[in-house]
Order: sequence, then C-alpha cells, then structure tokens
Amino acid sequence: MTENQFGRLFATNTYNGNDDAVLKKLLGLELRALPTPEETSLIPFYEKVPDEDFKQYIEHEFCLYLSQGCKYGCEFCAANRTFCDPVTGEVTKVNERYRNLNIIEDELKYMVTRAQKLGISSFDIYLSNLDTFQTPQKLKEFAAIVNNIKKANPGFTFKMRGLSTAAAFMETYRDNKDVITFMVDAGLWSIGFGVDGTSKEVWKSIKKGHNQINECIEAIKLTREEFNITPEVFMVVGHANDTPETLRDDVEFILDMAEYYGAAPRPYVTKSIVPGNTGWRDPKNAAYVEKFIEHPEYFQALDFCALPTSLTHPNAEMRVHIEKSFVMLTNIAGNTTNIVYPFSPDVDERTNRTHGRLNRGKFDR
Repeated sequence: MTENQFGRLFATNTYNGNDDAVLKKLLGLELRALPTPEETSLIPFYEKVPDEDFKQYIEHEFCLYLSQGCKYGCEFCAANRTFCDPVTGEVTKVNERYRNLNIIEDELKYMVTRAQKLGISSFDIYLSNLDTFQTPQKLKEFAAIVNNIKKANPGFTFKMRGLSTAAAFMETYRDNKDVITFMVDAGLWSIGFGVDGTSKEVWKSIKKGHNQINECIEAIKLTREEFNITPEVFMVVGHANDTPETLRDDVEFILDMAEYYGAAPRPYVTKSIVPGNTGWRDPKNAAYVEKFIEHPEYFQALDFCALPTSLTHPNAEMRVHIEKSFVMLTNIAGNTTNIVYPFSPDVDERTNRTHGRLNRGKFDR
C-alpha cells in the first residue's frame, strides 16, 4: 500500500510501523541500524505484558514467528513471496528466512517458565511458516529445540499446526523423512495443504503450477495414515479461470479427502486484488483500488472468508456458482471456516449493518 493510500485511510500523520526505514527516521536512528526481525527477541515485549493479559494470550492458539518468505509466487497471496512486478516484469526471488533459532529457544523457555507460574501446562501454536517443509534442516533444528524444552519440563506439551505445499512435504518425505517424524514428536498435530483448485489450467493461471493432483492426494494420505496427524485442505475457490465444472471438481475433491482420510476442509473465496499482492500494485487496477480507499468499509469484502461480491467477482453468473460452491464446502463435516458476510455496494446500508452484526466474533478457530 502506498504512503498516500495509507494516509487517506488512517491519518496524514500515521506511520507504518512495519517499515524499518520509517521507524529509523521517526525515532532519529538514521545512523544506527535497527536489528532485523530475524534477530529481534520478543522477550522485552513479553516482560511488559501484565500476567492477566499474558495468560489470556497463551491460553488460546497463538502464532509463533518462526520464519517468513516463500519461493512460490501464488498470485492471490499478499505475503512475502517470489513475485513479478506488474509494470517492469522483473521477478524478485524470495526464499524462506528463519529467525535466529537461539532467540526462539530463549523465547520459548521464557514463555514456558512464565506459563507454569500461571498454572498453564500446554501451548497451542500456529507456525508462521508459509511453507513449513520448505527448509527441512532448519525445521529439524526447531523440532530439537521444542523436544529439549519438553524434556526439561515434564508434563508440558506443545500442540502445533502449520501450512505446507504438497510439493515441499513430499520432497521432505522422500529425502528427509526423519524431519517430519521429529516435528510430530515435538507436537505437530495438523498440516494444512494449499490445494486451491483441482485444475491444471486454474493452477497455471494463479502461478501455482507446482501443484499436482496426485501429489496433493499422496501428501494428504501420508499425513493421516503414516504420521497419524490431521490433514487440512485449503481450497481457495473463485479464481478468474474457474468454471462451474472446476468448482464442482473442487467440492468433490474435498468430499473425497474428508471421507477417505478425515481431512478437515478449509475453504476460502479468492480475492485476486488485495493490499500487498500483484493485482493491488498493478496500475491498471487503480480505479478498483480507489473504490476501497474511498469506502474503507468495503475492505470487509476482501476477507477470504467473505462471500463473493460485484467488487471481487464482477461476473454475476459465476458469482452465484462461486457462492454455492463455497457454502457447500463450509457444510462438509470438519470444516473450520466461518462464512463472513461482506460490506459492499450490492446491498443497502441496513443490510451492510446487519452483515456487520452477523460477523462479530467470527474466527477460523
């Protein structure tokens, strides 16, 4: 998002705290480099959090910042990944970057010690990795850290889940199978695979050509049958190249995976232009972006859990098919996704207010 867009949405004196250059200028640190996120410990922050708030935080599933970055360039993704500049065509390669594992170890030790003082004996963790098995050796080192902490604190348990491409999981299974075993021993209980379609044409159109249907099925099967952990199937539907037939195939795929391997469905509706992704940065979409800057309430429609609208899916006929498929997917046993009702120009103000009330308290977990 540009500085101008940021200012129009919030305030002219609002600063982007995720930008180190902005922070250095704001704090007068031009001559002194800030540590990178990978070398920054969160312990000083945790120490400032009151026990009551800290307890509430760790009693629920929390995200552990383990790594960021993905070598794949899925078009709809706004995360830090390989991408092609829509103007210059220049491709920026991104690889996974792990945080300093010594810092992570110190953080976890601190959190476990404090948790035990607060009467808590388990952590429920969502790993930040965009593709958990992308860098197996680093993941193995992390698993060793968790297992050592568990040994030093008998009775304390870790329950972890994360994301993975089927490609990275299968490559790790073939070449570094022990890494998966070590992670399961450490507490990995579920892996969410980014399937996001079943058609080669659709995958190609969203730069997800690394997916192969047989490999997706094999990864899901092995997760359940060999490692006895829960496979989750991410199924993002409503891509530009989707058709009623591909959407039906997607629904049937999820039904099969749920029936045969007890996979948990995690369906979403794609939003091809969201802040941070390729579509948002493309100048040809400036008029589209302007609608959201002028009407910030419409950002609700960009939630991947939100039903499609004319803002996100202009073709009215396909919008009906997409909504129908998404709703069917959320009705499959084990589904984890709550439907979000979008704010949009498609309905009157009273209906938008009703949507807001219906959305209160909705989370994936």
